[in-house]
Amino acid sequence: MRRIRHRLGLGRPIRPMKWLARALGLPVVMALFAVSAQPALAQHGINPPPAPAPAPPPVPPPVPAPPPPPSTLPTITAISPTSGPLSTKVTITGSNLAGAMQVTLSCNVPVQPVPFTLVSSTVITATVPFGAQVGPCGVTVTTTGGIAAMGGVGAGGVLLSGTFTVTSDLPPPGVVPPRGGATLLLPPTPPPPVTPFITVTSALLAPGFSSFEGQLRLQGAGAKPLALVTVDGGGGTANATADAAGNFSVQQFGFFAGACEVTVTDRNSAAIATLSGCAPQLWLTGFTPASGPVGTVVTLTGNNVTGATSVTLGGVPAPFTVLSATTLRVTVPAGVTTTTAGFGVVTPNGSAGTGPWSGVGGVVLQFGVFTVTAGTTPPPPPPQSSIVVTKAQLISFQLRVEGTGAAPNTTVTVLASNGSSQASGVADAAGNFRVQAASFSASFCQATVTDGTSSVAVLLAGC
Repeated sequence: MRRIRHRLGLGRPIRPMKWLARALGLPVVMALFAVSAQPALAQHGINPPPAPAPAPPPVPPPVPAPPPPPSTLPTITAISPTSGPLSTKVTITGSNLAGAMQVTLSCNVPVQPVPFTLVSSTVITATVPFGAQVGPCGVTVTTTGGIAAMGGVGAGGVLLSGTFTVTSDLPPPGVVPPRGGATLLLPPTPPPPVTPFITVTSALLAPGFSSFEGQLRLQGAGAKPLALVTVDGGGGTANATADAAGNFSVQQFGFFAGACEVTVTDRNSAAIATLSGCAPQLWLTGFTPASGPVGTVVTLTGNNVTGATSVTLGGVPAPFTVLSATTLRVTVPAGVTTTTAGFGVVTPNGSAGTGPWSGVGGVVLQFGVFTVTAGTTPPPPPPQSSIVVTKAQLISFQLRVEGTGAAPNTTVTVLASNGSSQASGVADAAGNFRVQAASFSASFCQATVTDGTSSVAVLLAGC
């Protein structure tokens, strides 16, 4: 080895090679030696062994192919309901329904688009239109991604799954088909605006000239902003203007409210309030019939007749019965010395009477008098009921009708003269009744009140 190294001109061996061989390893040192000795070996015609071929680079793993894009084709999986008449709303469920452009039913003649609403990408609601024929129908939905169909009639007349059946070609009650038979698409009706209703927060009748005539002090809220608010006591009215928030305060001296009850209205809504500090006052408003012999039964009407202790006709005590706070039933007594006489009523709240009245110059005014006719045979007994209406109001579509003389414990019905509205209530054991209703309409401000046995026509005040 030394000779070879000497001949090759490599000089003396280097001792540190031992250390290098130990540190790097013999194969590495031999490789370094071969590389450094190549020029010298080539000069002497000695070819070194070829260097080992480099290892091939690692082969990267194959890249997986991208997944196919999701399908945009629409599908229909179910419809509900599966049958119904015209104007039925059908719910169509499926997938990829977003971008729906058209929905059709195969039972239309000719086939035509139907009204529909896209609820979500999986739900559509459609309406069976006028023109659809009775029988099975297929449903088709066209979107930007394609067409989906379901139901209909298959080979041999077999109904396919998802078929909708039109049960009637007549419109349902209350639905009017548009002219020409085409389906009329109307925008949704907005909800009506919320209308405030009057409320009375305090109502006082301070002492005045009498217990039922004094200074009115009434406050409330809920009126139509800046509207005129009217307080009606049956014998007098007072007015005030509501502020921008609908609050109002009504004050008036010399206000009359014989029944100590007032109606408050702004022509938009109405409320009824009882006046504190007010003592109900008795007064009479009329009677029927206006004439008859001894024994005739007369219906006497008024206000606050409850607790009556005495009734007279021409000063002669008469048998009577209190039917309600507004009605007395009186029998014409024997012994009346004049052919015309007035009624007198006494209650704990005072006394009141009807004519005759003394006029100017001693002239006797013969109104409000009962005429006693000859004979003592009473007329036939009154019918089972004889309705007398004491209050009839229609203010801002709010009805209030009160009266007496109805058959006990029977239904009393108020029917508008044009038949547009009706309301009902039940009479008590004495035949008294009160009928109240909202949204009552009476085009001619007239109505009929009946209990099935008798009836009376009334004119609705405030209408």
